[in-house]
Amino acid sequence: MTFKFTAGFTTNISKVRFDFCYNLLLLTYFCVLNSFDLSDASSLDTIRLSIDENSPADVLIGTLSSQYADFDESISKDNDFYFTKTSYDEVEIRNTRTLDREKCPPEFFNDNQCIYKIPLIYGKNYGNYKTIEITINDQDDNEPKFDKSRIEFSFPENTVVGSAQPLDQAFDLDSPENGVLDYELREVNTEDLDSLGKFELDKWIRQGDEAIMPRLVLKEALDFELTQNYSLELVAIGAKHQSVLPITILVQDINDNAPEFGQSFIQVLIPEDTKVGDIVSIIVANDIDSGENGRVQFMFSGESIQESTGYFEIDKESGEIRLIESLVNKGGTKHSISIIARDCGEKPLQDVMTWNFEIEDINDFTPQIKFRPMGACYENNSTYYIPENYGYEEDGGRNKVLGIFTVEDEDKGLFGQTRLYLLENEEYFELMETKNSKTYLFKQKFSFDHEEGPNSFELSLLAHDCATSNDVMTSSMPNCSRLETRKSFKFEIADENDNWPRFEQHGYEDYYTEEIPTKDLRQVKAVDLDSGLNGEIIYSINSKSKASNYFQIDPKTGWIKTVVPLDLEVLGSNIEVSIMANDKGTPSRHSVTTYLVHLSDINDNPPRFDTKNSQYYELQLLENQPPGSWVGNIKAMDPDSDRAPIEFSYRTLYPGEQTYFKIDRNSGRVISMKQFDFETVKSEFPEYREQGCFRFFAIATEKTNSPPIGHEGSSEIEVKVVIQDVNDNPPEIVLEKTENNVVIPWDAYKGYSITKIFATDRDNSSVLNYEIAENSVGHRFAIDFESGEVYAKHDLGLLTETLERDQDYPITVHVSDGVHKIPVQVHIRLSANWTLFNHSMVAREDRSPGFSGIITQVPRVAIYMTALIVFIVLVLIIVWAFLIMKFRGSSHRRMRREKKGKQIAMDINLAVPSLAQPHANGAH
Repeated sequence: MTFKFTAGFTTNISKVRFDFCYNLLLLTYFCVLNSFDLSDASSLDTIRLSIDENSPADVLIGTLSSQYADFDESISKDNDFYFTKTSYDEVEIRNTRTLDREKCPPEFFNDNQCIYKIPLIYGKNYGNYKTIEITINDQDDNEPKFDKSRIEFSFPENTVVGSAQPLDQAFDLDSPENGVLDYELREVNTEDLDSLGKFELDKWIRQGDEAIMPRLVLKEALDFELTQNYSLELVAIGAKHQSVLPITILVQDINDNAPEFGQSFIQVLIPEDTKVGDIVSIIVANDIDSGENGRVQFMFSGESIQESTGYFEIDKESGEIRLIESLVNKGGTKHSISIIARDCGEKPLQDVMTWNFEIEDINDFTPQIKFRPMGACYENNSTYYIPENYGYEEDGGRNKVLGIFTVEDEDKGLFGQTRLYLLENEEYFELMETKNSKTYLFKQKFSFDHEEGPNSFELSLLAHDCATSNDVMTSSMPNCSRLETRKSFKFEIADENDNWPRFEQHGYEDYYTEEIPTKDLRQVKAVDLDSGLNGEIIYSINSKSKASNYFQIDPKTGWIKTVVPLDLEVLGSNIEVSIMANDKGTPSRHSVTTYLVHLSDINDNPPRFDTKNSQYYELQLLENQPPGSWVGNIKAMDPDSDRAPIEFSYRTLYPGEQTYFKIDRNSGRVISMKQFDFETVKSEFPEYREQGCFRFFAIATEKTNSPPIGHEGSSEIEVKVVIQDVNDNPPEIVLEKTENNVVIPWDAYKGYSITKIFATDRDNSSVLNYEIAENSVGHRFAIDFESGEVYAKHDLGLLTETLERDQDYPITVHVSDGVHKIPVQVHIRLSANWTLFNHSMVAREDRSPGFSGIITQVPRVAIYMTALIVFIVLVLIIVWAFLIMKFRGSSHRRMRREKKGKQIAMDINLAVPSLAQPHANGAH
């Protein structure tokens, strides 16, 4: 309802505003009209006058009657006309200047007429109004004019007859009656009537302004090759004047003529020595078209490019064919190339011509001699080498061929026929011509020995061309002038490694005492008859022999020296050194000789103890051994060759230790001098407690008359004696820790810890074990075999029918170290007033030996209470969940009822206005 009321209110306001504006406009209009005297109906008339244009000033245009005498003179100010009163109270209208219709102000020019409109206010209180219209009459004072001084356009020579070209229109400022009345087409040169024969003028009237529109129409076909341009004049004709527009018509050439060669082929002879860059031929073709249509370009055809045109290039503009690659060695061959002449029109046309050329052969190449070694012959730095001993007769002569000489001449025909000659050393070598006249086998006549000579040859060969079968020039070859070549080849007999190195002596021998200092001992020499690398000798010692670690030889001079002092005890008295002489040939050849070194012994080694790579002796003695017991043996020897006898002694580290042990001076036997107890040795002997053993040094002294060299004649070594424990002590019960009388609950569960037996053993190596002796109740209890913990073997609460409460049950436990065994008595009482209510949370089906874990004891009441609490919590959770689900269901039902009530209320609200509306209308 609010919307409708607002819309209606807005519409009423707009209507009021429109009525107000309309009434105000009418009021203003009537007020303006009321300012004039409307009683005279003639005040609405128009006075129409006219004057010819170009009339001089002050021409009388018209005279108004006396009723217009009282006029507002202000209208004559700043105007092209002025009003004057005569003596008869008439009003004369004159022009103030010469008027030009073509310069009429835009506000007075309409419908191609120039009409000045001048208001005339006259009468009493200037209450009357008239309009004076002065028409400027047109005079033919302007000639027709074209916008351009001349026009030029083109017609393609293939333009279709009847095609039209619009021409420029002439404009005349005069009125249509004095403007352009017609057009005509004229020849510029009246002697040539061909232009009018090709073209004609067509005129059509444009709708609207009825203007004449000229067009130039083609009457006959054009041909550029006959006439390239035409000249015409378009004449615009007026009432008194005419205007001429020169027209130049250019005939536009089209590509309607193909280039033409003067002939279908050309035959050319080109010498093969023609220089690269020279012009060998000029190709000409004509095209009568003009411009790009008549511009001819030359090119080789695609097929010819792949065949013969690699030697030539053609200038596409001039048609000049130039040589771009040498024709040498191409003489005597004939080729054909297709050349295309193509114009440059938009759709190019072409012509094809065949260019045949023959390459004229001339004798411009001298023969070239080349050698290719074969077999064992080889080349190095332009010198050819023939192996010595090459080509024996037993090889059947096949290995006598050293290589192939070839004579190459790039000329053709007779100019390329050659012959080769050997000019010297024919007693050693020979040439054998093959079926191919340019190939010759080069052979040696016998084998060579480098050591005997000769070793070097300089071979000169001659080759010439123009050779015939009998090598005689005839009159049929007038232009064949021979060209010849001389060339030398150097051959040398290459040394082969056919000689072995030879030592000057079959063997070498020297005598030295051992421990000689490092020095040069002897020089060996070998000779090789070969030369070069084959004769160069390298000396070496056989690396596989033991002597290579002690001797060294200079590979060039052969000097042998020791690397380290020689020790007879290591190498022996006779040392054999294998010396090898190798040459550098391929394959290498060698010879071997022996160098024998004899060594004499000296006393250069002290006695050595036999400790098997240990730095000391470690001996062991069992405790409680009587004095004089054998502890171990000390062994030593003299490494020298004389093997001097050894005498033993010893020294101690602390005073008084001499009474502990002694060493036999001859045999090295170590004997104890005291009895030792393992359990008390550390407390009785401080040195043993600090060191963990007894320590002393054994001394070995050699008994010889030879003075020692580099040593004192004796050696010493540390000896350690360790006392070993034996099981000589029984176990002992630790009474302060062991609980013998134990009270336990009557319902002790299986695995229940009762007590623990604590025992020790003085022996270091003893391991104690625990076990229960068999008795009437022994099977009810058990003990850990290793830890000594006593525990219930069964649930005692289930055994009450056999075990009485408040009664002692003794068990006997045996403690053993493997040798000794001692018993211990344990009394166990089952209390009638002590109960556990429940078994352990960690039930043990079995107590394995070594078990020492703690069993957590939880009463049965605690478990019952825990189960009850869990049950109550679960019941509370279920009740809470049920209440929540019930509350949510009632909330949803309440929300649905409220939503349904709101929907019914909305429906009632919508229905009430529709029912109340007729009553409201009736009331109104």
